[in-house]
Amino acid sequence: IKLGLSVLIMPYRNPIATAKMIATLDQLSGGRVIAGVGAGWNEAEFDALGVPFDERGARTTEYLRLWQACWAPGETTFHGDFFSFDKMHINPKPLQSPHPPIWIGGSGRPSLRRAAAFAQVWQPTSTPLPDLIKNQAYLRRACDRIGRDDVPTTRMSFRVNFSGITGSTVAGGERPTGQGTPAQVVNDMRRYRQEAGIEAFQINFNGCHSLTQLLDSMDLFVQEVRPKVDS
Repeated sequence: IKLGLSVLIMPYRNPIATAKMIATLDQLSGGRVIAGVGAGWNEAEFDALGVPFDERGARTTEYLRLWQACWAPGETTFHGDFFSFDKMHINPKPLQSPHPPIWIGGSGRPSLRRAAAFAQVWQPTSTPLPDLIKNQAYLRRACDRIGRDDVPTTRMSFRVNFSGITGSTVAGGERPTGQGTPAQVVNDMRRYRQEAGIEAFQINFNGCHSLTQLLDSMDLFVQEVRPKVDS
């Protein structure tokens, strides 16, 4: 079982301390950590933490570069717009080489360019299929521009809401993707696999009002959805 962050808002935290925390966890877990990160979106939280909201993208990109420097062998020297230091001893180093895999969240173009530069996996939130396909095309172009051949894998967050368990209804309009019967959820997930090439999903059980509903939804998904999506 992997240990993932989904996702850590990078500008909220000191990147040197966070790099050491992740490396320590990677050592203690036997190399099972996944570093999932995002730039953030909630301006009120940035204000509460004293971090300029309009710097979130630039800080996230620099902090990723800083993490890579901290995780490299030997002393660390780094010079950026927000952090600069020379010959610092930063330990422990991660067990995974060259470092824990980086997963990038977010669907804006800066996030996609960041995924092209740093990520092994791009993990967007639940996204309409046509928009997801457009974003994947932009991600491929971003990789081409920097000469990267291995485009990050797409692993989308997918919301599942079994109406028979949660009692959720659709009051007119189109049924939300992932909501309805097990058969409807299977069809929705298969479309993402077939049309966008999605190989893995992060499943979020939506609309549950109790622990019982959550556990029942998980059981139903494992019994009636996953085997048919995998087949």
